[in-house]
Amino acid sequence: MAVPQSHRTTLDPRALTALRTLLGDRVSTAAAVLEQHGREETWHPTMPPDAVAFPHSTEEVAAVLRICAEHEIPVVPYGTGTSLEGG
Repeated sequence: MAVPQSHRTTLDPRALTALRTLLGDRVSTAAAVLEQHGREETWHPTMPPDAVAFPHSTEEVAAVLRICAEHEIPVVPYGTGTSLEGG
């Protein structure tokens, strides 16, 4: 079975600025953080994200989702990274 090719685009710098304005240093584009959040204990092929946000409240989660929706950025929630729970 062939793996479909990604139609990935680069993260809009305006979206990254908006996220950093909201969360400050709780938005990361560091290679180590992206790699950590782009891997799971699964057989599915993985791809690192363009950025990782660390909101601390439900209000911040809602604001992050609003920014991502405005810029048409897909959001993938991340738990422990095991994929044992199915997500």
